[in-house]
Amino acid sequence: MADGGHPILMKPREIQSMNGGLATPGSLQAVSSSPPLAASHPVVEVGSLRGAREKQGLGQYAAAWAEALVAIGHRPFHPEAWMQMSDAAAGAGDFAAALKAARRARELVPSWGLARDAVKAFEKRAQGRSSKAGGLGVQWPELPASRRLTRLSLCMIVRNEEKYLAQCLRSVSGLASQIVIVDTGSRDRTCDIAREFGAEVHSFEWVDDFSAARNEALQHARGDWVLVLDADEELLVESSRHLVPLMEDAGHSGYRIPLQDVVRGPSSTIHVPRLFRNAPGIQFTGRIHEDAFPSVGRIGASWGLKVGIGKLGILHHGYTAEATVERDKVHRNHGLLVRALEENPDQLGLMAQLGFELMRLGRAEESLVQYAAALTRAEAASIDSYSREFVEAVLTQYTTFLSRMGRHDTVIEVLTSPFARRHSPTPTLQFLHGLALVNRREFHPACSLLEQARLRRAEATLYSKPLNIEGPMIECALAQACEGLGRWELAEKWYREGIGLDPHDPEVVGSYAGFMSRRGRGQEAVLKLRQYLGSHPDRVDLWVQGVQIALSDPGLRALAAGMVDEGLRASPADRRLKLQRASSLLQNDDALGAWDGFVQVFGNTPDRQYFAAFMLAAIACDKKPLPEVPASIGRELSMEMLKTSQHLSRAGALRTLQLFFDRVGAHKDRLPALIEALGVE
Repeated sequence: MADGGHPILMKPREIQSMNGGLATPGSLQAVSSSPPLAASHPVVEVGSLRGAREKQGLGQYAAAWAEALVAIGHRPFHPEAWMQMSDAAAGAGDFAAALKAARRARELVPSWGLARDAVKAFEKRAQGRSSKAGGLGVQWPELPASRRLTRLSLCMIVRNEEKYLAQCLRSVSGLASQIVIVDTGSRDRTCDIAREFGAEVHSFEWVDDFSAARNEALQHARGDWVLVLDADEELLVESSRHLVPLMEDAGHSGYRIPLQDVVRGPSSTIHVPRLFRNAPGIQFTGRIHEDAFPSVGRIGASWGLKVGIGKLGILHHGYTAEATVERDKVHRNHGLLVRALEENPDQLGLMAQLGFELMRLGRAEESLVQYAAALTRAEAASIDSYSREFVEAVLTQYTTFLSRMGRHDTVIEVLTSPFARRHSPTPTLQFLHGLALVNRREFHPACSLLEQARLRRAEATLYSKPLNIEGPMIECALAQACEGLGRWELAEKWYREGIGLDPHDPEVVGSYAGFMSRRGRGQEAVLKLRQYLGSHPDRVDLWVQGVQIALSDPGLRALAAGMVDEGLRASPADRRLKLQRASSLLQNDDALGAWDGFVQVFGNTPDRQYFAAFMLAAIACDKKPLPEVPASIGRELSMEMLKTSQHLSRAGALRTLQLFFDRVGAHKDRLPALIEALGVE
């Protein structure tokens, strides 16, 4: 429920669509800026030691011990409860019992200084004392047997998830000892499916607050560890073997887990905070993009524990276009974020999250303003007031959107800002910085950054890699930079390396073909494209590129004619290919066929790019009336027609040119600049 041109340009495949390219499930949790915890939810009272302390204060040591055992039953990872029992036993003078309880605390958290010191102290004091009863003769309730803390509670919130839920629960079969489902108002078979898998199902009225629903589920968790999944997710079978070793590691309070979107594949991987100890005091915060890890990290750190990255893998299904439309997630998220910001206007994470949702709503300028405001606020904040996830997510989202919009100067401003300089850049950010420099023709520093990104491309990052930098795009950018420096052999090397990484990537194939064409190797470029298109005929843009390369070289006019016909067989309705076919006919001395082709595509509004060829064909065929020539482009059109006639001369279209020269003088009033340039009377 939670969530080949030059210079190089970002293409839709390089940066995914606004609706999903940067949206990885749970990814916006990563924008959390780790603010101070909000007002406590009742869930933090589960496993409370208040009763035990009250009993001990009254001298009721056995009752205090028993209360602490109850707290452990509710929150099994409870070092403080064991120390409470140790303290109660010490108060009763039974240092052997105190030692036993302190050792259990140390067993849970070996790095906790309080537990270590207590064990040392009680080991000394317990020597020579009775191990059966303390000085007050207290009989202590029996302790639970020591065991590996590997019982797992799966906690989920759901609503109308019959499409995905069984798949999710099946993936944890045999792994979870408890399944807690909180339903917020399903009207389908969701609850029945949950019960079929042995889940505890609890109803909860939806209050436009994801944390409230998550905390309701957390209140019922009784395992040693808590795993949080959404119904449209599943554990990867091949990774489940890592679960028990993660839970047996005594040095961690929680783990961020790699999560991959089923549509976008490995490049979408993000590390989401989903697996944590069932310890007292943990709660989810945030009306949307809720997160328990601010409390997991804070509480764990007090015991000497850290948060790690686990190898357990999650696969996400719910950000398919269909699912996003079904749930109207974008509008829902936007509404909740607006409310959340009204309640917490200074939270950096919420500001960045709103920027993301505004972009997905198509409100790009508003989105960029929101991102800029978040970064300005973060720049003024202390470095410990936000998380590394926030840094990676907000910088990656913002600069990726800017790059896609061609705002390369702003990309550089953001990535050289004081805020960005505080933190080491991810490989994706180094690539985006290098790419922006390529577009500004600052090739030397671009090469340096791109080389660094290339060497680090496989590094794990907390936020996803929305660009497939493990594919050939870095090599492609390096090739463009080297070409800009005139280092042709090195540029060729990078293009070849890029194709070696992925011979099926259309961007690198197209870019390499463009490079070969610019180096005077047009025929080689066209043949390279035709080879690729033999197995990828749907890539219309590459058909258009190949024909254009061939048309630009009069010696390749026969190759252009053949390729444009092949392209039209693959994409018969493509307007660009139809215009290119007309241009090809003109080069091959078929003025009438060219004119007819242009008319069929142009109608009464010819494209300026092909206007000169269209006019030349019309004059050669003596077609009347000629299209109107706007006064504003008269001289420009005349010069373009002159270039076209020179190109036709080199192509050998002599009959067409003769007809054109015989008839163009009649149009001296409309094309005076052309008549003057041609020297026609």
